[in-house]
Amino acid sequence: MSAGTDVDWLPPTQYLICELLAARHRTGETWWHIPAKVKWALLALADAGLVDIMAGQQPRTFRARLTDAGRAAFMPAVWTPPAPGDLAALLRYAAAGRREYLPGLPEDMRPLVEVEIGTLEAAAVVADGRLDPMYDWLPSWRWTDDMSQALNDRIKETL
Repeated sequence: MSAGTDVDWLPPTQYLICELLAARHRTGETWWHIPAKVKWALLALADAGLVDIMAGQQPRTFRARLTDAGRAAFMPAVWTPPAPGDLAALLRYAAAGRREYLPGLPEDMRPLVEVEIGTLEAAAVVADGRLDPMYDWLPSWRWTDDMSQALNDRIKETL
């Protein structure tokens, strides 16, 4: 990383590219396709020593990965993922991580991230075995008999 590069002061697009690459790296994908429309942000990150880039395998894309300096800046050693196999905990952890972005986001990006947070939290509810979000996500003709029965039971409990 070049001297004087403080990742907290990166422009939002550059910062989010690095966060995306860190998240993909944690899942085992070190190289990731980035749209060419953010080429200048990628080039600036490469100049700062935070990412490596090369031509993408898909049209109008680049492939990028974090360098050692990028991993040091965006993947702190203290990061500990939730226990493997606990999908609900992983989804809640992801929602909490997305919530951390909200204070620094431009106003036009906040609604999108808030929707992502809500979706992750609802998916965690389903992973816990409660079907409530499914009733919002699916039209009623797609509900299984078990789903309909579970909803009827919940309604009876509230009466």
